[in-house]
Amino acid sequence: MLPTTVIPGATVFPRISWRWETETDILSGSYRSPEAGESAESVELSSADGAVSVLDVVGNELCGVDIVIWPDVETVSGLQAPAPTMAGRVTLLPVPDGAARQLETELAIEVDPAEQTFHLRVGSVRMVTVIQVADHLLIEVDSDDAFAGMWMTGVPPFPGDE
Repeated sequence: MLPTTVIPGATVFPRISWRWETETDILSGSYRSPEAGESAESVELSSADGAVSVLDVVGNELCGVDIVIWPDVETVSGLQAPAPTMAGRVTLLPVPDGAARQLETELAIEVDPAEQTFHLRVGSVRMVTVIQVADHLLIEVDSDDAFAGMWMTGVPPFPGDE
């Protein structure tokens, strides 16, 4: 479980840029880089089937993701990101300096047939609140204020698939 704090209140969303690493099939996107003196952290999520996703955290704010080793991807006809419940930022509780944050849990990915909308689910299926944090990134938080997944929209085609 990854405890979060939701800070409501965004009216202008940062722009996230999605990139494909063609040699490794890694999908990456982030909307914020650390400023001088600001903490940056990578949080590794892994599953028993070998899938690995890495969350980008800057100043305790969840602001990006890398899908490193893909779980089975399910193509879902008509898949669309839900309307966000609120706009804001999602932060993680700080960890002691030098401590690595890792979580082994179930990871699942759904994609629309055009492969422009991806849904990463973390853990079991459950009710969530959807928070828009960037122009093409929505984060899901469950009723226990734990990170539950994210929606990545506006993803460009994989190079060579165009």
